[in-house]
Amino acid sequence: MIPRSRDPSNCLSNFAIPPGFRVSGEAGGGRGVELEGGDIHLTADGRRFVEADTDDRKALFAKQLTAFVPLAGHIRRVLDERPGHRAPWSRFAEELEDHMTPAAAERTLRAVIGWARWAELFAYDDSRRIFSFENP
Repeated sequence: MIPRSRDPSNCLSNFAIPPGFRVSGEAGGGRGVELEGGDIHLTADGRRFVEADTDDRKALFAKQLTAFVPLAGHIRRVLDERPGHRAPWSRFAEELEDHMTPAAAERTLRAVIGWARWAELFAYDDSRRIFSFENP
């Protein structure tokens, strides 16, 4: 359990959580943390993440990202299947826009891009609007 405390050493930010990642009741559920009565308890995966070095944290986060964020897994599969391992922004934005507004689709893609970049799952070149495995 991570104790409630004002001690900065107990702050979740000290665990190198990727930028933009938020902990909520829905995010817990066996994926690193569980919320119980206002307390945050680390799961076995959460403990491995906390104790790992940066490269291992990225690998663990990439695994969780593809397992629990369908869009991240979808982008990764599309890149894996294409001979050049590239796909345009429009490929995924148009799919999302079938279910949400263009603005919501953009916010959703940008959130997944941020998480995927941190985890080194895939890259995105904003100037060319291309997903790939190469850093832009």
